[in-house]
Amino acid sequence: MAYAQPGYDESYISRGWLVLAPNGGCDQFDSALHLSVFWYYAETNQYKVSKHVKNINMWGNVRPDKQFWIATNSFNFINNLNEKPSRPGDPGARLVGFTRSVESKDSELDETLTIEADGINVSQSFSSGQ
Repeated sequence: MAYAQPGYDESYISRGWLVLAPNGGCDQFDSALHLSVFWYYAETNQYKVSKHVKNINMWGNVRPDKQFWIATNSFNFINNLNEKPSRPGDPGARLVGFTRSVESKDSELDETLTIEADGINVSQSFSSGQ
């Protein structure tokens, strides 16, 4: 997940990873965050398709709005979009495209992303908090 860093122009934070249970979802990402918009990217661990073929499914990078740094393990990176991207200290870090969520203009966003098993589709349901 990535979101604008409050008080800083064009500075974003990318954080991960959430572990999703098959058919079960996960807990709220961070109850201290009060966002009107965020960006998302998801991927599976590598899995075996056949004896010599392995695959990784990815969501949120088909029509990305912005690129953010991610890493293999847990991460929390500051992404300054006005600066030339420099690799964070993590040797496994890489830039990937993230997709923008629905934006709430009047209040914070309460959004649920449903990541489909097909490795492509994501559905969004949301409500504006009052």
